[in-house]
Amino acid sequence: MINKVFAQTRGKLTLWYALVMGVILLFASGIFLKVVQDGQIQAVDHSLQTLVSTFAGQEGVEHLDERNFTLSKPHPDIREDFQQTSLAFARHYDNQGKLLWEREQKEEDDNKEAPVAVQGKPKLGFGTIEGGEERYRQLTVQTPEGILQIGLSLEEADVVFKKVLLGLLVTVPLLQGVIGLAAWLLAGRAMVPIRQSYERLQQFTADASHELRTPVATILTTAQSAVQTEQLTPQQSQAKFTAIVETAQRMGALTNDLLWLARADRLDAVEQPKLERCSLKTILSDLYEELAPQAEAKKLKFTCQLPETDPIVQGYEDQLYRLFTNLMVNAIKYTQPEGKVEIHLTQTINQAEIKVCDSGVGISAQHLPLLFERFYRVDESRTQSAGGTGLGLAIAKQIVETHQGEITVRSTPQVGSTFTVHLPIV
Repeated sequence: MINKVFAQTRGKLTLWYALVMGVILLFASGIFLKVVQDGQIQAVDHSLQTLVSTFAGQEGVEHLDERNFTLSKPHPDIREDFQQTSLAFARHYDNQGKLLWEREQKEEDDNKEAPVAVQGKPKLGFGTIEGGEERYRQLTVQTPEGILQIGLSLEEADVVFKKVLLGLLVTVPLLQGVIGLAAWLLAGRAMVPIRQSYERLQQFTADASHELRTPVATILTTAQSAVQTEQLTPQQSQAKFTAIVETAQRMGALTNDLLWLARADRLDAVEQPKLERCSLKTILSDLYEELAPQAEAKKLKFTCQLPETDPIVQGYEDQLYRLFTNLMVNAIKYTQPEGKVEIHLTQTINQAEIKVCDSGVGISAQHLPLLFERFYRVDESRTQSAGGTGLGLAIAKQIVETHQGEITVRSTPQVGSTFTVHLPIV
């Protein structure tokens, strides 16, 4: 079912991407065709202007544009040398629009006929007209003797346009196919993080259900045992209630961690509390004094090395306390008696480095990439003999990222682990 949903989503993304790109491609092709056609027309217009300049002499062309087409110098009679030009036709009208004479090039193909001259004063300027099966571009200019009209065939321009159109008719579908394939591949790549997020959400839900089911079952079993037992000695009652309290406390800790992560996931910049200046030296010193009794109880060599300077971080003090509490408690928890736990704080130009080192059981290399995942435990049996909720390192990573920092881990089995946190300082 899930695969079907993702496949349908991928198909829709592909369709929309291909559709949008197809519309853009067609629009671009239309513009390109228009540019090609206008370019061919402009080339023919330039040829007509050149021929007019040739007939009248360059100094006789006063202005040839869309507003004024006038020859200031009388033009010679071009009827004699008309056949030596590339003109398709030439006509001369008087100032009232009466046709005085016209000449046409002799075409080998009888179907190619020049457009018929129309009586009446022709309109000055450029124009495109039909002549049989062919199109022509004509230029009409005012001369001192009357009106001169010459024309050139658009056959070559139309051939170029048709070739370009044919090329687009072939290439556009091919490009659309390539776009469709690319859209399918890109949609697949775009679905990867979405699918991973969905799978992580499913795994998170399953893990949360699993973690909550165990303490609930423990509380329920202990309570039912107490109810079903007719008489309980004070020692038995105390043991059962102690088990219920401990299990409820563990479930409460798990619930608090889940709520913290949920708030961290949906908290945006607007909802964030105001940043404050946090002293890393003070935080680590306080935690060292607080956790020293736990380390002493396990006969650990617990040390904290702090610099003379005091690195200041712009952030959230309660989160930083939680971050380093999680790291120190884990180091103490997973270090065997007579071992050692060391805290190091150093400062560079723009960041502080905090290392939490232990000589504990260590972590295998294959587990390190997943160590900061929620509910991930190195112990495959997922026992809770060491306590905890399986969310401590995930919360630590979330806090570090909130403070624009980085957390890494190096570990060797049976040698120990080193968690390193880099935080930007003020």
